[in-house]
Amino acid sequence: LRATTKDGILLLTFNNPKKRNAFPQQRYTEMSTLLQDATKDPLIQVVVITGDGEYFSSGSDLLGSSSQSHEERMKGFTDFVHTLIHFPKLLIAAVNGPAIGIGCTILPLCDFVYASSSATFHTPFVALAICPEACSSYTFPQLMGNRRAAEMLILGKKITAKEALECGFVTDVIENDVLGHVMELCQKLGNSPQESILASKRLLRPQTMLTLLDSVNQAEVSELYKRQSSPEFAESAARLLNLLQKKKSKL
Repeated sequence: LRATTKDGILLLTFNNPKKRNAFPQQRYTEMSTLLQDATKDPLIQVVVITGDGEYFSSGSDLLGSSSQSHEERMKGFTDFVHTLIHFPKLLIAAVNGPAIGIGCTILPLCDFVYASSSATFHTPFVALAICPEACSSYTFPQLMGNRRAAEMLILGKKITAKEALECGFVTDVIENDVLGHVMELCQKLGNSPQESILASKRLLRPQTMLTLLDSVNQAEVSELYKRQSSPEFAESAARLLNLLQKKKSKL
C-alpha cells in the first residue's frame, strides 16, 4: 500500500499488481490506521483510493499466510469496515480496473466512485463458500434494488462499468485517466468551503445510518466467521489452491 499526500489529498494506492492488488491480512489494519490518522490531520481534506496496474483490487488474499488467529483476523476486518463507515471526510474511489470481493464491496461506503471504462465489479461469494461483507448486504440493495443485488451477491454476476453506472453503483464512468479526473475534482473540492462539505456529509450519513451500518457489519462478520470455519469453505479453498498450483505448473 502506497500512501502519498499533496495539496490536502491523501492518495492510497493498492500497489501489488503481481497479485492483482489482492488484500493481504495486514492491509485492513494499515488502511484503518491511515484513515484514522487522516481524520485527525487538519491538513488532509479528502482521501482517494485507487489501484496500480490493470486491477483496482482482486479482493482478499484468501490463501495468504498470516501469524494472526482467526479471531484476530476477523477483528482487523471488522475494525476496517467500521473505520470506513465512520470516516468523516470525503472518500473517493478511482476504480482503474476490475474490482472483486472487498475491492467491490467497500465502494458504496465511499462518497464518490469514478470508474474507468475497463472496470468490472464482481462479488463471487457463494462460489467461495462465504457471504457478503463490508455492509454490502445492505448497501447493494439500497443502490441497485434487491433483484440486482441478489444477482451480484448470490449468483455472482459480474457487471460492467456501464451497467454499474446505469444502476447507480458508480458516480460516473471516465473513458481516459480516471485517476487524473479524480485528482482534478479534488483540487476543485480543496477550494470549496470545507466545513460545508463536512456538514453535508454528516447530513447525508446521519448517526442513525451509521448505527445501522455498524449493526450490518457485525451481523455479516458473525456469519462470515461461521462460513470461514465451515467444511464448505475448506473444500472451496482446497479447490482454489489446486487451481492456482495447476496454473503455476503450466507457466
